[in-house]
Amino acid sequence: MENIQAFTFFSPTRIEFGKGAVGRLADEAGSVGASRPLVVTDSGIEKSPLLEPIVEDLRKAGMKVEVFSKVEPNPRDSTCHEGAEVAKRHEADLIIAVGGGSPMDAAKAISMLFTNPGKVHDYFGFYKVKKPGLPLITVPTTAGTGSEATMWAVITNTTGERNIKDAIGSPLICPSVAVVDPLLTLSLPSHLTASTGMDALTHAIEAYTSLLANPMSDVLALPAIALIYEHLMPAYANGDNQEAREHMMLGSLLAGIAFSNSDVAAVHSLAEAIGGLHDVPHGVANSIFLPYVMQYNLIAAPRRYADIAEAMGVATGDMGVTEAAQAAVTAVKQMANSLDIHKLKDTGIRPEDFDTIADVAMQNLGTPGNARKMTRESFIHVIEETYEGA
Repeated sequence: MENIQAFTFFSPTRIEFGKGAVGRLADEAGSVGASRPLVVTDSGIEKSPLLEPIVEDLRKAGMKVEVFSKVEPNPRDSTCHEGAEVAKRHEADLIIAVGGGSPMDAAKAISMLFTNPGKVHDYFGFYKVKKPGLPLITVPTTAGTGSEATMWAVITNTTGERNIKDAIGSPLICPSVAVVDPLLTLSLPSHLTASTGMDALTHAIEAYTSLLANPMSDVLALPAIALIYEHLMPAYANGDNQEAREHMMLGSLLAGIAFSNSDVAAVHSLAEAIGGLHDVPHGVANSIFLPYVMQYNLIAAPRRYADIAEAMGVATGDMGVTEAAQAAVTAVKQMANSLDIHKLKDTGIRPEDFDTIADVAMQNLGTPGNARKMTRESFIHVIEETYEGA
């Protein structure tokens, strides 16, 4: 009986995946009986060629569409509240998120606030949402966040002395449908391809090494690592490479479902700390910290990191477990360098910020699940190592 594991599997009700899948969006909206969708996005997507055809297809299907495009990177509580008011004025019966992680997370909060009383802050934490929100369809335009398939929404809480990214975790905010079309990522600039791709790799690696990892998350995390490691560089080098884009989109999706059924850990604790305090984009922040947290964690889970090296196809030859695990860390660091990922010094973070970052990271929901126990001092150690590029 000691070996029994209990876990619940969370994912969207349905996933439409493949080139041209976005052409099914109007049908999916109709399948939930929608006639008045609110499209939640950001100003960049609104100005791009991506949004107009989506909105036009919905209108051709006879739907009255409203667009809310005020979502910023690291979406704020106030933005979610405004979006919920727009949804209510529009008498929306469906929320459609189009974009990266920020619009998708904001859309989850807007959907929730449509049917649940109070403010976003009332729902930070686990399982505090009491009623399902409006039906939600997610349409990701990056291969990175995995938010299209998770039960999490990360929102910046602006009510305290300093901005902090907090998380809502509930199966009641899981999307109804994810429409995942890799062709929507073809126009993604190389720097965003890099940071969002490393974000997806972080999700997969943390899902596999978290203390909450289980057989169902493992079986998704390792293939996600393999797909992302093999195809991120080709997608970065040539954004028109449809094969690389498709494999990256699948890797990101698998990684999102994996961590939604395991957890993220100290990389995200640090990334969300600097995202809230200094508005560093989430993918960039994860990319910066990933190899350094891996290095710190190595002694706690060498077998798991050796498995990661194997999944990435790193030549480990006759190496022992610890040496193979180190090879995984080295490979991820080399990939980050090849992708020209920012250094921590380049983000505006300064040594005088380290204590505050560590304090905020210690409060993150993902910290207890890190493979190696994190203390305030160990967070500061990792920050210092990352800052110096050790």
